Amino acid sequence: MIELTSTKETLSSFFSIWINLYNDKKYPDFQAVYQFVLKERQESYFLYVQIENGNADFAQGKHQNPSITIYSDISVWFDVASGKLNGFWGWITGKYKIDGPLYYLKMLNIVFNKKIDKDENNEDNNEIQNFEVSKKRQWKKPDNVLIVNGSPRKKNGATYFYLHHFIKGIEKSNAEVEVIDIYNSDIKIEPCKGCLSCWLKTNGKCIINDDANIIIDKLNSSYVTIFAFPLFIDSTPAKLKALFDRIFINVAPVFVSYKNLTRHPVRKLNEKYMVLFSTCGFPEINHFNPLIDTFKAMARNSHIPLLASVLRPGGLSFIEATPYRYYLNETVLSLEKAGTELIETGNISKKLLRKISSNYGISKKLWRIYTNQFWSMKARVDNNE
Repeated sequence: MIELTSTKETLSSFFSIWINLYNDKKYPDFQAVYQFVLKERQESYFLYVQIENGNADFAQGKHQNPSITIYSDISVWFDVASGKLNGFWGWITGKYKIDGPLYYLKMLNIVFNKKIDKDENNEDNNEIQNFEVSKKRQWKKPDNVLIVNGSPRKKNGATYFYLHHFIKGIEKSNAEVEVIDIYNSDIKIEPCKGCLSCWLKTNGKCIINDDANIIIDKLNSSYVTIFAFPLFIDSTPAKLKALFDRIFINVAPVFVSYKNLTRHPVRKLNEKYMVLFSTCGFPEINHFNPLIDTFKAMARNSHIPLLASVLRPGGLSFIEATPYRYYLNETVLSLEKAGTELIETGNISKKLLRKISSNYGISKKLWRIYTNQFWSMKARVDNNE
């Protein structure tokens, strides 16, 4: 269980970070000792920051000859140091007190305002941002396509029935397809332990020795990857979610800003793309909305553009319920066209995606009647067996 650090440890950690904001360029000859008496409840904590010879350091305890002493509640000084509260205004309004020349308080705001220069930014961060906003990126027709089939029924379910026709369209463009059925019994994918070893100890290597590492290597080298699976409780099947969590090893332990969001840069930037391919049992396409939001976030945070979302609601019913068989032909033909179009252009037209997802004007009431009849008959057959 995670335990809260002591106040003394928290202050030590805070000042270790804060002194890194010391800017020695503006006033390289400035020297001072800042004594802090920070209070929490009835307990007082003594620390001081010493600035000399272009360096800033801190220590626990009382300095014999401080330039200025600052008396403050811990929470107030955290607000000052984080920029939430203007330091000078905080003193004027009595949120904290000082003992010593006001000059040193003014200088404190000046010398602890280091800005990160462009050349100090993580190079991957700059490269990622340039890559993502670049309009010069051009689709290159791939020779190979990787498909991760996340259906627990593998090639025996509704997802693969539709996926098979999508693959036929891909192969018409002379692209080779590799399908990984992650629910095969010989493929082992353990859940992420959340140990952060890939960040803190192994430089992007997962300490779990299983097939997830092999699959992630394939994902990292694939130009376009299709993730195919049935919708499970507004999300992905468990084993696929475990794989997605393990992809965390691809990002670096750095926090960067992009389009007003904080994200991680990837350790190695390759031009890659992904496609969402999913089926669900309900007839309305709206059931995919949470999943689409998830994949858009994954695309943004993993720096891999989402080319298309190929969605087939009411998937199994269109295959099994006899009255829908006529419409099924239209769907599979559209899937083949979509597969070819994806490889040739790097895109699937909205018109074609609408055809794939269409309920062909079948009323929801009629759909429920036929579908309930199908499941009732199937239950009787299975029970007799």
